[in-house]
Amino acid sequence: MDPVRLRDDAKNMLEDIFFSAGPVDVNVVIMSVSVIIGFVLSMFIAWVYKRTHRGLSYSPSFVASLVMMGPILSVIMMIVGTSVARAFTVFGAFTLIRFRTAIKDTRDIAFVLWILMAGLGVGTQNHIIAIVSTLLIGVVVWWLSISRFGMVTRFDYVVTLVTAEQTSMFKEVFDRFAKNVSVLSSTTQKDRNRSEMSVQITLKDDVQLNAMIAALKKEETIQEVIVNRTQGDLEF
Repeated sequence: MDPVRLRDDAKNMLEDIFFSAGPVDVNVVIMSVSVIIGFVLSMFIAWVYKRTHRGLSYSPSFVASLVMMGPILSVIMMIVGTSVARAFTVFGAFTLIRFRTAIKDTRDIAFVLWILMAGLGVGTQNHIIAIVSTLLIGVVVWWLSISRFGMVTRFDYVVTLVTAEQTSMFKEVFDRFAKNVSVLSSTTQKDRNRSEMSVQITLKDDVQLNAMIAALKKEETIQEVIVNRTQGDLEF
């Protein structure tokens, strides 16, 4: 086989791959439909995130970013198409981006991947795959939320007690009103002669919450009682 011909064929192939990225053929109807579907799917995913979110790390800007990512990724995929040159250009542009906000919850990463999946599907014109898979994953996320899957013990409240000195008098109150008790933290401030303790509890009966708070406040050593409802999902 002629080496010169092989060299020319290889050269032409590389030129076709890396230097044939001309203007994208635009179909306004297809582009508009893809952007709209990407937006609707992103809104659905963001709504599921908002409805199923638990804990204290909720960020409205993160939810808005989820909505934006779907349509943006759809357009990017339409621009890239089958061009390797465009793909390398997009990859190079992404390497210049520095994300300064760390994602604290691994669940948030799963939602980002969910958005990426929907955007990739819509951008490559696989609308049925994107829509059906997004709805099915939404059902899975909703089931995980309502079933509280993964929780070992459910705690309803976090009670923070500020006391004048270290005391165990509150244990009698918790034994009377709570069926599950777990100490989260305990600190002592010697310079201010006070102690602070945070406890997770599950009440025997929710209607007894006010009675428990009143019983705790009757203790002479307890200066302050702070109660936060956790719904079993706070992480410390």
